[in-house]
Amino acid sequence: MESSSSRDLALRQALIDHAFDQGRGGVLLNAVGVLGVTWFHSSVAGSHLDPRWLAAMLAITVIRMWTIWSAPRLRRQRSVAFAERLYSLPMMVMAALWFLLPWQLLPAADGDEMLVLLMVQAGLASGAAAMLAAFKWPARFYIACQLLPSVILLFGLHPHGPVLSLLGLAYMAIMLFSHARTRDSLVTAQTRLLDKLSLLDEACQQQKLVEDLNRDLVCARDAMRAQNLSLERLVAERTERIRLASVAIEHIAAGLMVTDAEGRVVEVNPAFSAITGYPAEQMLGRSASLLESERHEPEFYQLMWASARETGRWDGEVWSRRADGGLFLERRSIDAVPGADGLVSHYVFVINDITESHEKDERIRFLAFHDALTGLPNRFLLEDRLRHGIETARRERQQLGLMFLDLDQFKAINDGLGHDVGDLLLKEVAVRIKGQLRQSDTVARLGGDEFVVLVRGLRDQGHYEALMGKLIETISQPFSVLSHRLNVGTSLGVAIYPRDGQDPATLMRNADLAMYAAKAGGRGMYRFFEAGMSQSAVIRLELETALRQALRQGELSLHYQPKTAALSGEVVGYEALMRWFNPERGPVAPASFIPVAEESGLIGQLGRWSLAEAARQIAAWQLAGFGWKRVAVNVSARQLVEGDLAGEIRQVCVEAGIPPDLIEIELTESVLMNQPGEAARALQAVKAQGVTVAIDDFGTGYSSLAYLRRLPIDVLKIDRSFVQEAELDEHGMAIIRTVLVLARTLDLRVVAEGVETEVQAGLLREAGCEFLQGYLFGRPEPAARIEAGWAAALPPGSGLRPEIPVS
Repeated sequence: MESSSSRDLALRQALIDHAFDQGRGGVLLNAVGVLGVTWFHSSVAGSHLDPRWLAAMLAITVIRMWTIWSAPRLRRQRSVAFAERLYSLPMMVMAALWFLLPWQLLPAADGDEMLVLLMVQAGLASGAAAMLAAFKWPARFYIACQLLPSVILLFGLHPHGPVLSLLGLAYMAIMLFSHARTRDSLVTAQTRLLDKLSLLDEACQQQKLVEDLNRDLVCARDAMRAQNLSLERLVAERTERIRLASVAIEHIAAGLMVTDAEGRVVEVNPAFSAITGYPAEQMLGRSASLLESERHEPEFYQLMWASARETGRWDGEVWSRRADGGLFLERRSIDAVPGADGLVSHYVFVINDITESHEKDERIRFLAFHDALTGLPNRFLLEDRLRHGIETARRERQQLGLMFLDLDQFKAINDGLGHDVGDLLLKEVAVRIKGQLRQSDTVARLGGDEFVVLVRGLRDQGHYEALMGKLIETISQPFSVLSHRLNVGTSLGVAIYPRDGQDPATLMRNADLAMYAAKAGGRGMYRFFEAGMSQSAVIRLELETALRQALRQGELSLHYQPKTAALSGEVVGYEALMRWFNPERGPVAPASFIPVAEESGLIGQLGRWSLAEAARQIAAWQLAGFGWKRVAVNVSARQLVEGDLAGEIRQVCVEAGIPPDLIEIELTESVLMNQPGEAARALQAVKAQGVTVAIDDFGTGYSSLAYLRRLPIDVLKIDRSFVQEAELDEHGMAIIRTVLVLARTLDLRVVAEGVETEVQAGLLREAGCEFLQGYLFGRPEPAARIEAGWAAALPPGSGLRPEIPVS
């Protein structure tokens, strides 16, 4: 049940709500009364009511209207007491204004006006008795203000004043009584309504409580069912886990062994037996020390058991012994299992055989510092030993020798006979080198066919010369590899600490320079490092840098030397020869920069540029009206076998807009012999486009009939050395005749290079050489100079454009 204070508050709230509901009618009734009195007074008396009274009445009416129409919002925000004041105060002010009106009007009013005023105020009092039932004293105040002035004034203004005043008092008493009865009825009705609402609310609460209890019971029942299901699932899961654990123990790849607190075996799984070779029946009841090997001291096992006992766990790598006596490396973990008394009751061993992975790791570690092919130390291990060797030599004031070896002819063997033969040859070379060294020396392979020998304790240069001589001698002996009899040689360079360098990088660089100097001097030689070699390397590096810049800045150009028909003297084509003019160095000879380009890898870029420039020039000559000209371009080995030469030719011809059959490529014999397989495939692709293939400097290399028959060759170019000798030496002319006979037999064209005299030209014509090339017929010249000669030779009015494109 609700408390008394809350019921009183609820009753007050209900009464004020009723008052505000009735207030709209009261304001309307009051407004009608004001309008009626105002109009009647103006009609009868011919004057208006006091403007101040009208203004005050209008203001208080507006206020009452605002408070009544805004009451719901204001009441939600404020208390009941505030709502009571909000309603009663404006109403009491309005009652006071009505109290003042009779004092102004009645003394001068005639009977009709007096009657109208009395009727209006009596009606307002009657309405207030009902409409203001929600209030007690404010309502009585309102009724009194409406009737009391007239009762007092009528007593002296009318002949029957006393009777009228008495009747007025009686009417006021009736209104007050009516208000009291109406208020009692309203309070009673509201109280009953509140009681009913309270009972209804209590019933709803009881119903909600019952529903909550029912819901709680349902939830409790469902929770109990869920708990039962959960317990059933838990039991099933644990049963399944126990079953799976048992199955896992039986089938797990790791070996499991359980011992008691004294180390006696009580359980093993099949994997343990597979790893160790001990069946379960042979292990049960025996000591776990049965697995111990001599690879560990007894203290190791004592510490292992102590750690497991004191910390509850031990893990590490252990070398153990199998049943057959063999050793294996295991990754072992031991967990102590406490009993009910808190003391260790059992130990669980988990064993994984990691012997194979250990061997792989050892192999990886070996390969990190050794060459996979030969098993020799690699660059990393060599540099480490070189550092330590320098430290030892410095401390003991000894010499340290570093030798670089590079095999001669290895690339031709590797490319010609295959990498399998090349790899086996490298292994044999490594064995021979090791056979000439002491135990304290080191031989390493840096890659390819490069070997490095590190020797300690040799006292003078003679000892180094003797060792290098033995190495050259032993490597020069024939090798027998896969039924092939192979002959290779070697070039050696040596740098000696501290004379030639005092740190690993300097010694290795200088030994490398010495080795290249030995190769440049001829095969099967050795060289000691000299200071001038370093300067030569600097000069070469500067030349390489300048050549790279020349490619970027357009310092290269092509000069064109004519090739003529031997009998008619007609120019049948041109050979494009690269020229380089450096702003600082001036003209740089091809013999100087072409080897640098080959060693630095720039030869491919130079070759591509030559092809593109030659194709562009052919197109320019045709556009200028000189017709199509055939141009021969020299091609390097790298361009032929390492790149896509056919694709490059196709691209430059498409870009320049020329037929591919105007391009002729010239290659040396060494290019074809070093890599015959790759060369044949590349040349077939080139020939498929209609490009002519020529062998340059024929006779200076292998001059093998085999490759002439296998390769798609069109032209042989006799080397200038034979042409120069032909005039003086009959043997030279005999060689030329032999080449011409060979060419006719193989249906090849022949061009003789280096023709400088008429005598040479005559001898070649008599021998049947078809084409001649040399200074006798024209030196290599820029395209602009050749074009100028053509233009001068044309007859007037030939239609040639006056502006000739210049390369």
